[in-house]
Amino acid sequence: MTTILHLSDLHVGIHFDPTKSTKWRFLEQEVEKTIKPDLIIVTGDLVNSPWPWTLNKARKMLEELRNKAGDKCQLVVVPGNHDTRWQGMLAVSQIMVFGGVFIGLAFMIAYWEEQPWRHIVYLAYHSNWRAFWKIIGGGEVLVGGLFFVGAILILLRFFLTTRLEKYLKPLLITSPTYFHDLKIGVLPFDSASKGIGWARGYVDDKGFLARQSSSDTNPSDDLFWIAAVHHHPLPLPYDSKDERMMILNNAGAFLSELRKRRVRLVLHGHKHHPHFTRMAVDPARDQSFELAVLSAGTPTEEKGQGNSKHGFNVIRISDGDIVTITQYEAGLEEPTFEKKPEFTMEPPELRGWAEHVRAAAKHHCTADSLVARGTINSDGDVFFRRVYYGVRVNNNAVIAEIKDDIMAETRGHVEGLEAGCLSRNFTALTLKIGAQRTVGRMTGKIRFADENEQGGLRSGDGSIDFYTQFYANNGIALWDDELRHMYPTEKERATEWVTFTVLDGLPVREAYFIVEFSAGYPRPTSVQLLVKYLDTWSPLGSHSVTVLDGVDRGTELIVAMPYPLPKHEYQIKWCVSKREGGGASDQEQAQAKAEELAHWLVEQLRDAALSKLSGLLGAIERLAKKYFGNEDLLVPQYNVTLYGYDEQTQKLRWSASLQGTSDPYKGWEFSYGNGLPGRALRTALVTVFRKQALKNSNSKQWLYLRGDGEVIDNIKKINELVLIAVPLVATMQVAENSLFSKTGRLPGPAYGVLQIATSKSLAWLNTKDDVNLLAFAAIANEKILSQLEDIMVYDLKNRGEIHDQS
Repeated sequence: MTTILHLSDLHVGIHFDPTKSTKWRFLEQEVEKTIKPDLIIVTGDLVNSPWPWTLNKARKMLEELRNKAGDKCQLVVVPGNHDTRWQGMLAVSQIMVFGGVFIGLAFMIAYWEEQPWRHIVYLAYHSNWRAFWKIIGGGEVLVGGLFFVGAILILLRFFLTTRLEKYLKPLLITSPTYFHDLKIGVLPFDSASKGIGWARGYVDDKGFLARQSSSDTNPSDDLFWIAAVHHHPLPLPYDSKDERMMILNNAGAFLSELRKRRVRLVLHGHKHHPHFTRMAVDPARDQSFELAVLSAGTPTEEKGQGNSKHGFNVIRISDGDIVTITQYEAGLEEPTFEKKPEFTMEPPELRGWAEHVRAAAKHHCTADSLVARGTINSDGDVFFRRVYYGVRVNNNAVIAEIKDDIMAETRGHVEGLEAGCLSRNFTALTLKIGAQRTVGRMTGKIRFADENEQGGLRSGDGSIDFYTQFYANNGIALWDDELRHMYPTEKERATEWVTFTVLDGLPVREAYFIVEFSAGYPRPTSVQLLVKYLDTWSPLGSHSVTVLDGVDRGTELIVAMPYPLPKHEYQIKWCVSKREGGGASDQEQAQAKAEELAHWLVEQLRDAALSKLSGLLGAIERLAKKYFGNEDLLVPQYNVTLYGYDEQTQKLRWSASLQGTSDPYKGWEFSYGNGLPGRALRTALVTVFRKQALKNSNSKQWLYLRGDGEVIDNIKKINELVLIAVPLVATMQVAENSLFSKTGRLPGPAYGVLQIATSKSLAWLNTKDDVNLLAFAAIANEKILSQLEDIMVYDLKNRGEIHDQS
């Protein structure tokens, strides 16, 4: 968040003494304690007339104000008509000329009237003022008056200064100034130094050319550009009689310059009227832009202000370029300022269009529409697919790549990030996967040019369509009991959501965000749409979520969003359903048993217990040979591993193995739902990985994940040919359970997972027969549960934690 204090028209001099002003002291206190600005911008009229001593006083006063704001606060000023003209009317650079004109007129009139002008000059030169005034009083008033005024003007010129940079350095800025740490650029415009009449303003051509040649104002940069000027770029809806002195003489040229530089906010002063205006220029064209103009009143001048109040402005710019404005006002006789309600520079309904226009001008490309869909299956996996329609290049540009990374991110396991072109008129689109990859995150960059930067998407190519997609395995909690395992630190959480990101490098005119559930899943409730401002999610009240109930498919949540905000995230959120069943006394007993077994399995087991577990796992291997083939082989062919579920860390942890301490899986652990073991635990289903089947299908969803954190992106690096994960539940007579017979889901609470794997072609596991899989799972569960309880009791007795009651 960047905070800017906007001041104007201080008028240090006869109309304002900072040492006597209670309002200025109040402003200093607000700056120090409440506002704490990062940048102070003063838009002219620091003094009432440019006397060197008042300029010094104004500079010192502003520097003290900046120091109260903190060491990092910046301060910049632009001149006003009172800084360059005597009393704001007569240009200092022209005073000598005016003085000479008055004296010349006096001489001409005296000569024409044959009056003793030489005598007048003689008396003035010798300071014989009594005789001088006698001549004036004797009828020579016009001649003497003109001469007197001319002499006074010439005398004033010796005291007034035009060298503002000498007295205001380094506060006075005359060229584009950028503050990269604040992500702000300031374009100063001098509307007061040009020698035109009275209080009127004009920006000469040099002021425009200097900014056009500056690389600091490149519209493709990431700075928020602010123009600072003293005079009005737009007329105010009041005080029409003074309008010619208020508005810039070349306001049209000034606005044209702002359009070229993509300036979003203009700050000015001059009339002492606080005012805000928003305007859109050519909204139907590619060159369109929106401009906000903010005027500040004077916070200090004691001269009567008519109906206007004293005031100043505070502008806050978030990292997402959301601009809020707060105006402070006070009556002429009031000692303090009142804070007015905050408002946004751009209302939500217009901000999307304005951001779209800026992003299109910056990146030279747009898309007609985006359809982003997240399809959730019955296991909580999400298949994300984004299709961009009508992608085209503007302004005869050539686009080598989309500047933003394509982000694939989930709390679970990401895989299968890819992209492709759907149009025949362009085939060079590729996706370059980023090097920094983790279990839950992948990135990629859409490229239209080759590695040698040859080619690219051009305006002559017309529009194209392309897609990106990826799998977010274990991405969503479907039921309330899953929330506890997937989000252990969020005890009160009852909601789930899907997040959609809008690219900055490819602004779209309309987006459709869709969340699709699997058939049979309950209709989501309490659905809402949120948008992320900075790090805060806020409801987007002006848009609703349409809920469609499909006949042969699941419920869909749909949002139609015109001009979605670039660089922003949108979230469709709903309340997670409660799973039916549970609560019976037998279920409670099974849950207690599961927790007891899981707690024991994740402890450091003693050698005697490990030896007995090894014997149990040997029996399980023989059982696997019976059901999956190779029963006649005497040499162990399968790696049999037992994982226990740690409730504290919400992870499956390696407990024991048929291979003992030489097991390659020793030390592995899986988050709830991640990897084949975690997936089996969450879904209560027997889960199988078949390497050869993946090779034949070219599927991008492998569901394979190592338990040591290493990410596998090449199927050749997977050692296992077949891997089976069987959830272990604390319930006997599994095969007779109605839930198991209907759905294949293991009944009851799980305490661990049995994993069977092989990397040897001779020991190929014939797992294609689901009947064999389910039969093996049922018998293995009953066998392990019955013996595991005995081994646990044996181990606890050896530890002395329980005693034989006999």
